[in-house]
Amino acid sequence: MGLDNKQVCIYSVYMIEWDKQKAEWLLSERGIDMEKIANAIKSGNYKTAVVPNQNDHPEQEMFLVEIDDYIHCVPFVKNREKIFIKTVFRSRKLQKRR
Repeated sequence: MGLDNKQVCIYSVYMIEWDKQKAEWLLSERGIDMEKIANAIKSGNYKTAVVPNQNDHPEQEMFLVEIDDYIHCVPFVKNREKIFIKTVFRSRKLQKRR
């Protein structure tokens, strides 16, 4: 995957990256806009959690972001320089807990 398949925005000392094709799919199939997610993260409108199944998703964390009055889970991995968003999905389970 080349750099041209990623979208990038700056968050604090980290760069936030995601796959452009995945973002296009999320927008067309689920109506989830990766730019809105990134803007929420940049503005500090999130909580973090560890991904529950670390055996299948080692070292992943998750942003919990509220967009359009709905909780979205945003699994990501990070290193010293960047955060890479793996995907985004709405969480009925977390929405019910609010």
